[in-house]
Amino acid sequence: MDDRPADRVREASTETTRRVVDSTQDVAERAGAYIQARMSGVSERAQDMAQRANARVAELTGRPIESWAADARAAVRQHPLAAVAIAIGLGYLAGKVATRG
Repeated sequence: MDDRPADRVREASTETTRRVVDSTQDVAERAGAYIQARMSGVSERAQDMAQRANARVAELTGRPIESWAADARAAVRQHPLAAVAIAIGLGYLAGKVATRG
């Protein structure tokens, strides 16, 4: 029996598989590079927005946001049940507002 046709089919199959794998790796690498570039831009914009928000809070209140955050942490430590109740209430109100429209 002649194994040459089977060998040719096997070689062709192996070559096709190799091309598909190479192509898939190329697409994955390009997609990864694109996503990384986009995320870098998003991260920079988010940092810029956070800095502007911090500056605006300090301008309006005379205190930086870190000071407000420290006060909030202290209040939660002193009154944990009240903090949980307030969070639940705010979540409920936000849910009502979100489902209204």
